[in-house]
Amino acid sequence: MSREVKLGILAILTIALAIWAYQYVKGKNLFKKTTTFYTVFDNVDQLTVASPVSINGYNIGTVLDIDLNPSNTKSILVTMEVDGNIAYPKSTQALLMSAGVVGGKMIALEFDKRCTGPDCAKSGDTLQGKAVGLIESMIGEGNIDNYSLAVKQSVGSALDTLLKTLSDKEIDSPINQSLHQMQMTMQNLASATKTMDSFMKSSYGDLSATMSNMATLSNSLASSNEQIKNLLNNLDAISTEMRKVQIVPTIEATNGAITQATSLMQGLDSTISSSTEAFTELSTMLDKMSNGDGTLTKLMNDDQLYDNIELSTQNLNLLLQDLRLNPRRYLRVFGKKSKEYVLPEDDPAFKSGN
Repeated sequence: MSREVKLGILAILTIALAIWAYQYVKGKNLFKKTTTFYTVFDNVDQLTVASPVSINGYNIGTVLDIDLNPSNTKSILVTMEVDGNIAYPKSTQALLMSAGVVGGKMIALEFDKRCTGPDCAKSGDTLQGKAVGLIESMIGEGNIDNYSLAVKQSVGSALDTLLKTLSDKEIDSPINQSLHQMQMTMQNLASATKTMDSFMKSSYGDLSATMSNMATLSNSLASSNEQIKNLLNNLDAISTEMRKVQIVPTIEATNGAITQATSLMQGLDSTISSSTEAFTELSTMLDKMSNGDGTLTKLMNDDQLYDNIELSTQNLNLLLQDLRLNPRRYLRVFGKKSKEYVLPEDDPAFKSGN
């Protein structure tokens, strides 16, 4: 056998195996005898292609196709492929039920007994379809009544126990406290309602008088309608006269005066700001003079320096006065010979005691 023939046979086997695997994944076994049935449902929510088809929990096939029913577009036609070695009676029902709480949907075939001969359904026949609820699919159609009775008894017992617990005042629980507070609230509401009813009855006369007064007032207003109309006309006339008055020039003049006053205030603000800065600088300078180490500070704070300056000033005054009174005493400085100095009798220096 040549190499090309071997490769061809291998390719054919590979393709056949791929086709078989694809069909097997879809739920169809090519090497097993199968039978095709059809069924119709109004709603096939969560039912998909390849969903299982079973009998009493035993998987016998899959859903092959889901499409609109050609004879009635408001229903769905489901194609099933099941085990062909089983004989299915014509009365077989296809039950659409839940596969579990979160397991999607499946189809279960249900019949009473096996069939033979013409009583059996043939491939291509349509089986009667029926949708089954979640609870019915979990516990079975015949057990629903027993299950409902058991649930009713359990719920009734639980409610009786709960009511007995809630009505027992000796049990201190948050629910009992809430019910007690709710009961007190309802009693308070009833008391408030009764009080309000008494108040309304006692105030009925006052309310009637008030309504009567309001009716009288309405009649008075109706009778004074003409006077009110005249008053409104007078107000309208006054408004018209006010509109004729030259208010705009007055407002403009007032605005001009306000603008000038605003300018003056701004100038005053600038002057005040300049004065404040000058006072601040003066305060800073005085603070430096008072706390610094300069001459002015010493003049202000050192009494001895002040006394020395005062003494020097006094001596300078005496020197100038003596130079004015006795100029000949100082001629020696310029190289001239003068007469012997005679101490004056009224020398200010000696009068001052210095």
